[in-house]
Amino acid sequence: MFVGFVNFNERSMKQINLLISFIGAKFGKILEILDNIYQNITHQKTAKLTLQRRANMPIPQIYNRDVFILIDRSGSMTISDATTGSKNRWQYLQETVQGHVFEILSEQDDDYGNICDEVTLYFFNRNQQPTKTIYLRDAAQVQSAFKENKPGGATYIAPTLNEAISQWFSNRTDDKGAFIIIYTDGQIDDNKEFINVIGKTCSNINSQDEIKVLMIGVGSDIETEGAIDFYLGIDLNANKFQSRRGEDCNIFIFDLIDEVMDEGIIAALERQLEGDPRKGLATWVKEKYPSLYAKYFGS
Repeated sequence: MFVGFVNFNERSMKQINLLISFIGAKFGKILEILDNIYQNITHQKTAKLTLQRRANMPIPQIYNRDVFILIDRSGSMTISDATTGSKNRWQYLQETVQGHVFEILSEQDDDYGNICDEVTLYFFNRNQQPTKTIYLRDAAQVQSAFKENKPGGATYIAPTLNEAISQWFSNRTDDKGAFIIIYTDGQIDDNKEFINVIGKTCSNINSQDEIKVLMIGVGSDIETEGAIDFYLGIDLNANKFQSRRGEDCNIFIFDLIDEVMDEGIIAALERQLEGDPRKGLATWVKEKYPSLYAKYFGS
């Protein structure tokens, strides 16, 4: 075995020490840079996650509600549209309502609980109070409810809406809010009475967030400019409804079924609790009906 010895003179040792110092300094700077980069990335990720958490944070007002669903069973619900494929409006609506009920009953939060334990269901067509109230604790019950109710007759909604609101007021505890979701395929036959019910409700509450009435249009008939204008006017509170405190009270919302399906019923309801009518207004209004949008917003 050969063992060699290398003799380093003073100059060589200085060069080696300088090299070691240089490498150490370089590695130190590199590590420092890497550490800064890591910290920057970490801060960016943390900020992004924080923003995501904020974006996904539930709106507390959506929970602890009485939920009512009102379904139009007028004769026109037997019509088929291009958007409903091989199904008529009644069949198409059944599947949609079942999905919405499932969403509502499944929505829960660790801090705020759930929206509700059951959904109260009414069908409407006649100019009279509903003769039957259906309570849904499972989305699967929607199918049998549709089978028991066949389309036919006109589109009178005010008596049924008034019944739902009266039930909410009479059973209300701890300022429990309400969501009323209405599905219809055209203009209603009792426009004035319907508007009066909305106005009366506003005058009996303290805040517009206490109750929200979401009307969802299905089929091609409701997408005429006349129908959209009527519902949009109520949506934007053209009637100048006020709460019991004398504040502007906007509790009515209008949307289209396919738009709500894309967004989800929970997101559609949350959007109405943001306070600003322009934010709450569905985006398709400006895209599909720019003249109506300009009519109410001026641009």
